[in-house]
This record gives sequence, C-alpha cells and structure tokens, in this order.
Amino acid sequence: MLKQNALLALILMTFAYLPTVHAQTFVDAEYVQAETKRMKHLADSLWNVGNKEQSDAIQYDSLPNFLIGQFVNEVSIDKVYKGREADQLDGKNYVIHYTSYYCSPCHCKIAAINRIAKEYTDSIFQIVANDGYKYADLMSEKFSTDNCMIITEENPYFSSDQDVRLRQLLPLPSSVFIDASGKIIDIHIGAFCDKNDPQKQEERNYTKIIASFSKFN
Repeated sequence: MLKQNALLALILMTFAYLPTVHAQTFVDAEYVQAETKRMKHLADSLWNVGNKEQSDAIQYDSLPNFLIGQFVNEVSIDKVYKGREADQLDGKNYVIHYTSYYCSPCHCKIAAINRIAKEYTDSIFQIVANDGYKYADLMSEKFSTDNCMIITEENPYFSSDQDVRLRQLLPLPSSVFIDASGKIIDIHIGAFCDKNDPQKQEERNYTKIIASFSKFN
C-alpha cells in the first residue's frame, strides 16, 4: 500500500510539471456558449435520427463560420514544452494548430507546418497544441521550433472551467488563425492526406494554410 501511494505521488508530481496551456476562452463567452451549445444540440439531434450529412455540415461548416469574427482572450501559458517563448507572441498574428498523436490526419499537416515555421520567421507565430499529455513528447519531436511554440494543452473535456473553450468546439486537426487583436479570422478543419505522395500532401496543406495569411491585416 505504501509503495502504491508513493507511486501515485510521483505520477501527480510529474503531471504537475508538464507544460500546459490554458485553452483559449472567448471575450463574449456567454453569447458564444449559448450559440455553440444550440448548434451542437442540433447536430447531435440530426445525428441521432440518421441525418449524418446535415449534422456534419453544422460541425464542419456552420460552427466554424460562426466562430470566425469572434474575439478570444490572450493565450495563457504555464510552460513552453519546446520552441519559442510566450513573450515572443506579443503583438503578432498567430495560428494555433490543434493536434493529437492518435489523430492520423494531424500527422499529414506536420511537414507543411514545419515548412511555414522556417519561411515565416518574422510575421506569423505558430502554436502547436498537443491534445492531452500522453505521447506529447513523441508528437512534439516531429515539429520544428523555428518561430513555433510546442505546448501540451490541458484536456478540455476534464476541466472544471465553465467557460466554453475553443478546443472543445473543434474536431482534430484544426488550425485557428488569430490576429494580433485576438480576432479569429479563419479556421481550417481537417487535412489533405496522401501517403503515396508526401510531396503533394505537404504542398496541398502548405498552400491552404498560407492562403489564410492574406486575411491578416
């Protein structure tokens, strides 16, 4: 029993020092929470009656389109797992890429994200948010640290925080483009995957991401 308690204490200490980011919350939280809850309820209802197409349309089109134009609060980061420091984000446009080790399409975007990190060293800041702690180290090793912050986000589904959070609303992989004022100017959901042609895969994802940079003022 004593050994078990010691092991549990060690695990808790380990997780206490893992790098985390407090997921992005919205400035107009009450309004966003009400609207997104309504949309998600409708999507679930349509799914339950077998209308998958309309349910997906809400989750992959209507919901992201609603979020574009909303303002988010400043990113609050405990520790940076790898890469640039949080203070280098000040006054910059940035992109948050939500990823997970278990998400196959997430891996399809890695080469494009790394290419952008090397090419846009002054104008665009990228944050790669690994979903949860498990395998975060393995996932983070795949990303470049050039003008890129690699962090692990607290699991948004096991939080006592009552504010609706950006990661809760979007499937993986998602890329959210946020300007220096905190306004969401674009959202990408999904990725182009072609394991037989990695160069084409990289180019398609790269082209789509940089196309949204033109929307930054």
